[in-house]
Amino acid sequence: MLRASYAYTQDKAAIDSLQQLLTLPVTAKKTVDIYNKIAEQYKSSDSTYTAIYANKAIYIAKKISYPIGIADAYYNIGWATFMTDSYTKAIELFDQVIKVSQSAHYLKGTANAYSGLGLCYKFKGDFHKALEFFFKALKIDEQLNNQRGLAIRYNNIGLVLKSQSTYNEALVYYRKVLNIAKTIGSKRLTALGYSNIGDIYYRQTHYKQAIVFLQKALNITTNTRNKILMAFDLQKMGEVYLAQKNQAQALYYFNQALHIRQQLGAQARRGETLISLGKTHHLLGNQAMALQCLQEGINIAQKAENPPILQEGVKALADVYYHLGNYKAAFQQQVLFKQLSDSLKDEQVLKDFTFEKARLKFQHEKDSLQLAQEKQQLTLKVKIKTQQSMLNLVGLVAVLVVSIFLLILFLAKQKSNQKLTKSNENTLQANEEILSINESLRATLEVVEKQRDEIKKQQKELSNQHLQLEKAYQSIKILNVAGQEITSILDLPKVLDTVYAHVRQFMEVTNFGIGLYTDHPQTLEYRLVVKGGSTAHAYPIDMSNTNQFAVWCIQHQRPILMNDISSDAFHYIQDFDPEAYLATTSLTHLPQSAIYMPLLIKGKVVGVIVVHGDQKQAYSPHHFNLLRNLSTYVAIAVENANIHEQMDEKNRALEELGKFKQQMANMIAHDLKNPLNNIIGLSEGFAKESIQYNIHQSGLQMLHLIINMLDTQKLEEAELQPKKESEKASALVADARQQVEWLAHTKNLKIIEKTSHLNLLADKELITRVLVNLLSNAIKYSTSNSDILVQAERIDEQFAKVCITDTGLGIPAGDVGKVFDRFYQVQSTPQGQQWYSTGIGLTFCKLAVEAHGGTIGVNSSMNLGSTFWFTIPLGPPGKSSNIVVAPPTVDEHLKKRKQSMGVLLNQEDQQYLKPWLQVLTQYEVYQLSKVKAVLKGMVFQKNSSLYNWKLELEKALYNSNEQKYKDLISKYI
Repeated sequence: MLRASYAYTQDKAAIDSLQQLLTLPVTAKKTVDIYNKIAEQYKSSDSTYTAIYANKAIYIAKKISYPIGIADAYYNIGWATFMTDSYTKAIELFDQVIKVSQSAHYLKGTANAYSGLGLCYKFKGDFHKALEFFFKALKIDEQLNNQRGLAIRYNNIGLVLKSQSTYNEALVYYRKVLNIAKTIGSKRLTALGYSNIGDIYYRQTHYKQAIVFLQKALNITTNTRNKILMAFDLQKMGEVYLAQKNQAQALYYFNQALHIRQQLGAQARRGETLISLGKTHHLLGNQAMALQCLQEGINIAQKAENPPILQEGVKALADVYYHLGNYKAAFQQQVLFKQLSDSLKDEQVLKDFTFEKARLKFQHEKDSLQLAQEKQQLTLKVKIKTQQSMLNLVGLVAVLVVSIFLLILFLAKQKSNQKLTKSNENTLQANEEILSINESLRATLEVVEKQRDEIKKQQKELSNQHLQLEKAYQSIKILNVAGQEITSILDLPKVLDTVYAHVRQFMEVTNFGIGLYTDHPQTLEYRLVVKGGSTAHAYPIDMSNTNQFAVWCIQHQRPILMNDISSDAFHYIQDFDPEAYLATTSLTHLPQSAIYMPLLIKGKVVGVIVVHGDQKQAYSPHHFNLLRNLSTYVAIAVENANIHEQMDEKNRALEELGKFKQQMANMIAHDLKNPLNNIIGLSEGFAKESIQYNIHQSGLQMLHLIINMLDTQKLEEAELQPKKESEKASALVADARQQVEWLAHTKNLKIIEKTSHLNLLADKELITRVLVNLLSNAIKYSTSNSDILVQAERIDEQFAKVCITDTGLGIPAGDVGKVFDRFYQVQSTPQGQQWYSTGIGLTFCKLAVEAHGGTIGVNSSMNLGSTFWFTIPLGPPGKSSNIVVAPPTVDEHLKKRKQSMGVLLNQEDQQYLKPWLQVLTQYEVYQLSKVKAVLKGMVFQKNSSLYNWKLELEKALYNSNEQKYKDLISKYI
């Protein structure tokens, strides 16, 4: 999800310039504005500095009673808080901005705060509230005519619609963003539009189009150093490649995105990327890394209160546990996933249930308390009555007690003499028991001492285990950092240098090398060699030289660990030569320890890592395991770098081929227009029954196809924008009908119009061609002697719907969803009939309608015909732009076309010609019939200068001389 919006990055030059202004003598109000502008520069990258400068602004603004400055400062703090994913706190700050702005009638501040609230609620998952606030902000921006603000609100509305999976509606708003961005020349908003359009295409599984738009956005954000948008584009590129099962490319883009989001401190977005990395590692078979990334990502998503991301992470974690055979953990995660899914749907029901439960509990406690009070009062009454009875007995009991006490004293004295004698005997017996107890205690102390020693031994073992676990944890952290950095690099020399830098951090390295293996010829080429800390020249090794440890390592696909080379070498090489085993004689002394680690990926060897140490026993199993785990990342990075290089070459070749094909198509299309225009011009004006008339209509049909091809490309590249004006629906339909009448006549088809008095907001030329395309299709697939119905009606306050219905064979169910795809053709009908076309006409219709903000579709049933329909915005009522020209007259002046090309008009002639020129500027040279209709209404027989000018324009028209045509018009306009 893209935080639409205000993805600024801090501009150091701008900050320095603003701070310089603070040293000048300025008013207190100006000082507040400067502090707010500095805070605005920091608000998306450093929340601390944003708070410092914004609080300075608040302090001064309150002293001088400057509410606009206070509102802007609170907004900057609110935005910085939002960027750290603290949505609840940000909502409180934006509410404060609204209170201050509304009291000061500060519309811009109110609009910004509404937009901020909308984003907070959007990321909290409350889409209804988000849209409510976005539309409030949009209404204010329309009132202020704030084009930049409108683009930002359109983008935010698109975000919510995208989150609700209404992709076509979201696409309409994103195209509005792109149109405004190009109008005001904003690179940031242009990148924003491309990013979101690319995301829509990704969600619609149009992966090629998604990559095209995301790459356009990435090019802009890289050049402008807009890290927030850059991270979004990288994240989405990774998701596209992951969807295409290209895990290596996905890993590269996710690591790049994670690196930037860590710099920005965007925890919620970082959690999203970690979960994506976890899914990628799982698919690559690295389950340990998958677990680590997913668990960390889930923790972040929980803290950020982001249920959709949390749900995705929990599902992926369940898959990993299942793959590892931990079915209990997998089941627990599946249960949690189900709970999250239910909670997203039933959150309001849960709130109502909790409230009712609390109410019942309160009522129960209230009833229990009342019962306890009644019981206490009854108990007190009984207690008082009992005490009165007890007082009467106390006196009698006291007398009896005294009597008994005196009797006991007498008897005790009598027995004391007897007890004294017996006591002496007991004392002797007790002494004997004490001696026995002492012996038992001594034996117990010996056992306790032994147990204490055992406990100390166990504590020492536990301490060692703790140290080992700590060491293992640190190793995982080292590997995680190193692996992410290495696999995020696609430049091979940089990959090798980065590997060397990381290996040096966790083990002794006297000499280091990385060799890359090739099958044809079988060679190991050391691309990086470091001896004693200095880089040496690269060199190759012939794989037939079996007296090399690296050769043994690659051939056996096993690592080598030697902590005493002189004694360990013979385990691998029988004829060990101490002078030759490194394939170099430039070392001042031979190393004593070595590790040779093969680089393996999918069972294939791509190279070897070599590490040498000066001392014997230099490398422990810990070092060996670290290097072995790191080699997995190195192998992936090497493979990615090789693939990237190959892909770059293929992409360059494909781009060149695509450009060549497009240039060839455009060149052929443009070259075809000239002879077609001549054919159309020379065959115009003949009777319908003549061959020339059929030639003329076929030429128009071919010209129509060529223009479709050219404009389809322009619409796809967003280079052709509709020139929308209020047009009468009936006029548009009549124009289209006139162009296809001859086709309908060949099959004896009747075109019936049912159009109400509607005005459409449309580009007359584009929508007429859409109607021509749809009518031509209806004629082609209709049976002879049938009817075609054209209807146009209002469907709501903003849109009209145009339908073209035929009674033909219909479209097979499997083809209905594909007919608007470029070059797609319905190959045959169930009756075995086959129709052939370029497949470009309906694609043009779809692009042209969507460029107007409308939608297009088809309803069809076999043997019952088809209805193609599209929606288009309603135009304002009143006068339309349809131009009515004088009825054409017979042109008797074609014989004078070869007269002089030079034409000079005086001021009076130019003034007379001006209204006609304004009409002609609406048409291009290839729109032959429209230009000729205007020219036939221009009768200049009594004015030789105007007459000659008209002849020159006709000559340019029939020769398709576009430059001369434009010059003759522009010269006198």
